[in-house]
Amino acid sequence: KVDSRKSNEDYLAAKEIVNIINSLDEQYRDVVIMKYIDGFSTKEIASVTGQTENNVYVKVHRGLQKVKEILKKHENRENI
Repeated sequence: KVDSRKSNEDYLAAKEIVNIINSLDEQYRDVVIMKYIDGFSTKEIASVTGQTENNVYVKVHRGLQKVKEILKKHENRENI
C-alpha cells in the first residue's frame, strides 16, 4: 500500500507540474517543454526556433522561475 500511495503522490505532483508548465506564456512554455520534456539542448532549441542560444537560455531560466513562483503560491495556499 505504501508503494501505491507514493506512486499516486508522484503522479499527482507530475500532473501539477505539467499543468503549471502548460499555463506559462507560450514563449516560455515551448522552450521549457523542449528542454525538460523533449530533452533538447539549448543549441538544438535555438536551431529549431530560430533564436539565439542566449535567448533560449534566458527564456528557459525565466520559465523555470515562473514555475517555481507558481509552485510556491500553491504551497503557501496549502499551508494556510
